[in-house]
Amino acid sequence: MFGRNDAVYRMMLNRMDYRGSFTIEAALLMTVIIPVLTGLIYLGIYQHDKAWLLGRMQTAAVEMAVNKESSGTVKWNGIIGGEKLTGTVSRQKNRVKATVEGSFFVPGLVMKFFAGGRLSLDCSVEKPVIEAKKEIQKFRNLERLQKGGET
Repeated sequence: MFGRNDAVYRMMLNRMDYRGSFTIEAALLMTVIIPVLTGLIYLGIYQHDKAWLLGRMQTAAVEMAVNKESSGTVKWNGIIGGEKLTGTVSRQKNRVKATVEGSFFVPGLVMKFFAGGRLSLDCSVEKPVIEAKKEIQKFRNLERLQKGGET
């Protein structure tokens, strides 16, 4: 019926049938890929905040062990996503204890359903006073080495 152009016509019909399939496949994949990537980014920020808080609590405990007159307040500069952070540092006879409580907001229905939309940022560090003083001595020795002095 079409003659020589029959094969070309059929090829064009087949091509037209698949023209929108890539768009649909990409749309279906993006509904999975984008939330997973967003979740990984939030997980990275959460882990950063948790590690930063733990390091800050260890520093606060060492400072309290060395300086008895320290106020026990902690500065929260450097936190990315944590909210409602409250922390205390207290010194008993031979031990120093630093604690912090807070939360980390994560958007999305799944987190709202399973965790109320928030993850806990609670950390606690307890150090013996003698161990804290040894850590300070190590840091001071490292500073002297960097400046070129002797330990």
